[in-house]
Amino acid sequence: MKVTFDSNVWQQVSNPSNYPDDPASACFQKISEAISTGKINAYLAETTFTLEAFKKTDRQSSLASYSPKIEFTTDEMPNGVIKVGFKIDPDKGAHPGNNSYLSEYLAKAIPLGFKILHCPRIGGFKNPDIQDEYFARQTEAETHDRNELAGEVSRAIEARNAGVSHIKKIGAQYSPDPKDWLKGIRAAPDSEEKAIAKAFSEWVDGDSVAVHVGYKNTHYCTRDQGKNAGQGSVLAKSNREWLEQTYGVVFVTPEELYALLA
Repeated sequence: MKVTFDSNVWQQVSNPSNYPDDPASACFQKISEAISTGKINAYLAETTFTLEAFKKTDRQSSLASYSPKIEFTTDEMPNGVIKVGFKIDPDKGAHPGNNSYLSEYLAKAIPLGFKILHCPRIGGFKNPDIQDEYFARQTEAETHDRNELAGEVSRAIEARNAGVSHIKKIGAQYSPDPKDWLKGIRAAPDSEEKAIAKAFSEWVDGDSVAVHVGYKNTHYCTRDQGKNAGQGSVLAKSNREWLEQTYGVVFVTPEELYALLA
């Protein structure tokens, strides 16, 4: 059983003793034990530690000021032709790293058996506190197939006006070129701060589901019903049904996952 855990579940599962009064406390303990014994292969989307790690009050300014590192190279070939290339890498210095809360629970999750799923967006944010060995390992061929499938799902989610589409729409309002939505985020007034912070959360959810499908995991464990974002949420009822029918995503609550272990 390959389970992707949403950001509203993984802390409770990684350290159940911190949640003795939670109605699902017994479920968290059982799930945690199943991870430790290998009955569940547990995963977290990288967005938990990149996009979601920013404070809500810092999300607009962080995105507005961010730019990836672009490195140009030139090589002279044996026939005298000059070959020009470039590489786009994330600027790790642009990310604040884990806060104390994330650090505390990640220190429990990794030894328990959690692995992190890559969420590739060209030049996207990278958290300097996330080590390479924390990520799920794949062959080169598997990585290619995963990126292709995750990209397909991400685009399909966006086409349904969910996921990253929310923040792109905000940026497009303030950009002379609607396609350059990032320029619009830089120009957006402070009054958009709350809307941008909320759009960040939907972006996180969309990318998390996309990589879940890309890695071909079996269950997506969440307590989120997508109610706060309405029909525009990737976790809204209509979008869940579409993801189930189109990509075979199996959504489970902690209680439902617990029942599967019985």
